[in-house]
Amino acid sequence: LDPERTTALTNLALYLSRDGATLDEAREHAELAVELGADKTGTWSRLLSICEIQRDQACIDRARAALGR
Repeated sequence: LDPERTTALTNLALYLSRDGATLDEAREHAELAVELGADKTGTWSRLLSICEIQRDQACIDRARAALGR
């Protein structure tokens, strides 16, 4: 997979996260973006925001650790 896709995946995750009906799909795209660009803070920030919406504490903790928070 092309690491350059992380920005597109992150933006798609943002768009999808605005609707509760597509929140799970947003999470999938955010997780893939993290997998492809684990060194990019934007991917982790997007995942963190989605995990906070979903109230998934394990995911929140993982994203915060990756961000150094």
